[in-house]
Amino acid sequence: MGITRYIQPAERELLLTLPNPRDRLLVILGLNTGLRISELLTLRWHQLVRNGEPIALLEVSRRF
Repeated sequence: MGITRYIQPAERELLLTLPNPRDRLLVILGLNTGLRISELLTLRWHQLVRNGEPIALLEVSRRF
């Protein structure tokens, strides 16, 4: 098993300055949910919103 490395506050701040809004959104979602980039990129709208309201619990199937 590899070494666990956590993002440092300075790295977080740098990532939040990305010029592309899509990239910034992916960073924010990743930092706040712990999802992998592959999981973020496969999200669909119906997984995030139901009946016009954001869902409280996001379920993502992980493939190993």
